[in-house]
Amino acid sequence: MGISKPLMIYANGYPRPYLNDPAEDASASADTWLPSSVDFQATAANSGDPAGASTLADMLSIIARQPAGSISMLGLIGHAAAGVGPTPRTFGFSGQVTVTPPNAILHASGFLNADTIWHNYAAITALRSQFKPDARIVIYACHAGADKTLLNPISNAFGVCVDGFTDPVTWCFEWDLSSLRIDPRTRGRVFVDSAGLYAAKLVKCGAFNTDAKMLKPDVSSCIGKTSTTRPLLPSVTWET
Repeated sequence: MGISKPLMIYANGYPRPYLNDPAEDASASADTWLPSSVDFQATAANSGDPAGASTLADMLSIIARQPAGSISMLGLIGHAAAGVGPTPRTFGFSGQVTVTPPNAILHASGFLNADTIWHNYAAITALRSQFKPDARIVIYACHAGADKTLLNPISNAFGVCVDGFTDPVTWCFEWDLSSLRIDPRTRGRVFVDSAGLYAAKLVKCGAFNTDAKMLKPDVSSCIGKTSTTRPLLPSVTWET
């Protein structure tokens, strides 16, 4: 009996904002490029069993379709944003990538955060049986682990440990001189720039990881292994 692949759910609600490959490559050369769903999909396909989601409901539907006790690892691949005002730190399944200025705008319809987990808590806890007892959820998104205000509520609801990254998760691609197009084989490569090497242009795309599982998260929450009750005031209680 073969070993099942990790389930990799990627944010598929970020349309590619470039008219063609040369325009996208020009954006990368100008340091205004950010990944879109085509890159997240490639990462998911290179790292496990890929499935696209644009909303939290999509994510829950994907998990519900898995056999009971089958999920040993769930990866979430996409954009994340720090909390602003009343909105807590958030993973986004959908949004808009802009070039001028370079930015990823998360749409509320695709939010995964303490508030949306609060409102979907019963639906989420009903899916705990799809996970193995030692399963982990890993969030492949920039600064998702800068604090535990996103990791804690996910762990609490799903009842498993959740891992994230303090530093940026960076994507890249390479230009194919023979075809004058982006080499599709290089889509989805990822790197965690913990030492600022990529920002200093000391790391090239060829050194990025094809398989996201090679990245090592540096922040974890296992609060869901000990907490069995729905927390109060999610935007406040997850500040630590």
